[in-house]
Amino acid sequence: MARYIRIIIILILVVFLAVFSYIKLSNNTIVDEEQLNEDMKLELKDDIYYVNYNYGSDIYSTEYRDIISKKINELKEKKNTLLIYNAYGTNDLSVNLYLKTKKYSYISYTISVDDEDIDDFTNTWKNISKNHKYQIIGLVPGYINNIKVTLFDENDDTISKTNYEIDLTNLKKYSSKLDIYAGKDIYISDGLFTVFSKDNIYFYDNKGIIRSHILLDDYSAKDILFKDNYMYYPIDKNNIVKVNRLGEIKDIYYTKYDISTDYIIDNNRILYIGNDNKYDTINDQIISINLSNHDVTKLIDGTELFSKYKENNNSKYYLNLVSIDSIDGDIVLSSKQTSSIIRINDIYKKPYIKYILGNKKLWDKEYYKYIYNYKDNLFFGQSEVKVNGNYITMLNNNYVSESNYNSKKDIYDELKVKNTDKKTGTKSLFYKLKVNDKKKSYKLIESNVVPYTSTNGSLQRYKGNYIFNSSINNTYIEYNKKFEIVNSYKTNFNINKVYKYDFKKYWFK
Repeated sequence: MARYIRIIIILILVVFLAVFSYIKLSNNTIVDEEQLNEDMKLELKDDIYYVNYNYGSDIYSTEYRDIISKKINELKEKKNTLLIYNAYGTNDLSVNLYLKTKKYSYISYTISVDDEDIDDFTNTWKNISKNHKYQIIGLVPGYINNIKVTLFDENDDTISKTNYEIDLTNLKKYSSKLDIYAGKDIYISDGLFTVFSKDNIYFYDNKGIIRSHILLDDYSAKDILFKDNYMYYPIDKNNIVKVNRLGEIKDIYYTKYDISTDYIIDNNRILYIGNDNKYDTINDQIISINLSNHDVTKLIDGTELFSKYKENNNSKYYLNLVSIDSIDGDIVLSSKQTSSIIRINDIYKKPYIKYILGNKKLWDKEYYKYIYNYKDNLFFGQSEVKVNGNYITMLNNNYVSESNYNSKKDIYDELKVKNTDKKTGTKSLFYKLKVNDKKKSYKLIESNVVPYTSTNGSLQRYKGNYIFNSSINNTYIEYNKKFEIVNSYKTNFNINKVYKYDFKKYWFK
């Protein structure tokens, strides 16, 4: 009998641990709600409230979100003017402003610090209202920040000016100013450079000054997605958050399959390249998350769609998908391992391979029928790929990993591959291709040289300019349409990707 009791106890413990692990993974972190409510205080100092709580990963728990929202709403009921530093724990270079006015009005603010090398940061929300709710961004870590808030009436006449001060001199862990090389005196686009690094997303202005910051949970995000005035981004490999313009987390999506190299929004779904942990393969699954009902669906299993290729190429990175883009219910993928661009059609019903842009010698004969013709060996180890009709833009990293090279040495030698070193390659390239489905061919219509980046890196078309980053050199560059350098920035931390966004209808009007 004692033996059976021990077995039952062990089974109960196993079930408990399994349930606990699932809860942790699905991000419904077990939190003592009463203790959290007692520990969390909003304390007033010099007209600004501070959340007196060591956030950690608790900010992503349901309990934390409910309690902080309740406490903020209680204060809003009592006060006509309310400022809270980092109100929801998601942006430690921000202050939330809640303001009730008797007249219809709008708000402008200016942030300044005592440093002649750092320009004032001004933002105007010309949203005529009597009830104002905004997130002030632009605070600079390591400095005492002065915030001047100006209230205007409907006729643009000044109603009031109020100054606030916030001391961030103890917040010195971020690079406040980047080294910057100014190129030609030509147009630079509006917006903030969004810099993705391990555990962090940094936002820098055109002068290389940090203006916002998001802390992640031991993860390197690859991009921020926008839909209906919300931001979406992963906080770790299994959870994506939906955040409003006040920094409040409105929803969390558990991904079930690990998020890997890239993700996009398409048809009210997040599509991402992921991993199925029941396989020993990496970067070969296409997963869908429905933003309305949270349903997670595996749309494409690379081990099935490319089963023949996988059989003949014994590598967990047999495809190594690193970029995804969508067009009319189809997707275009970048396969770094095969140095190919792959279009897969009808992904939501019955996916099939439409074409492969790559070299036949790197594929098995079963796939020759999909390969579009090109006379030269055009690209190797490419990463960023975007599609627009029959046009494809890409970052040709111009690199083949040493292990990949050694697995097909004779072929790569025949193709005259030179760049197999991560750090000492000669160049990478921006390419624009035009695809001809009738002729089953494609051609290069634009090419520009960029600094070498063997892995990661990004290249974005933005407001007529180009935003590029080299992960090897930890630099990012804005080029004009002629690929002349406008500005080049150097970080003292590792970066994976850099994009630029104007954040209109989010942080800016």
